[in-house]
Amino acid sequence: LRVRTRSGERTLSVAEIERLPTFQVTTSTFWPGDDGTYQGVLLADFLKLTGIDGAKEIRVTAIDGFSQIIPSSDWQRWPVVLATRRDGKPLTIRAKGPARVIYPRDMDPQLSESVYRLRWVWLIKLIESVEN
Repeated sequence: LRVRTRSGERTLSVAEIERLPTFQVTTSTFWPGDDGTYQGVLLADFLKLTGIDGAKEIRVTAIDGFSQIIPSSDWQRWPVVLATRRDGKPLTIRAKGPARVIYPRDMDPQLSESVYRLRWVWLIKLIESVEN
């Protein structure tokens, strides 16, 4: 997984990401086949590790080029997870990995709004701060 900041770009392996404290969330998704229990790190912790925790927004880009902007208010308000596992098993490319953004949808009715659906990026290849 690549991370781009003002000071440059670096690549982190799943093992490096998983050295952070892990978090687990069981939630429904917008795609019933994806409902389940996900493990990973809090997006806020990941951003702190990479030095972009002060960003007002980040862009998360998938392998296929799909990207979404996630505002800091999301990871400050909810425990948004950068998941690397589902049901304890590593997320493979086939399982929409190696990392994906998981919102705790069942925690707050607001997270069922369609604006949040697009922010569930999977097949992540790049996370970067957005300059305003």
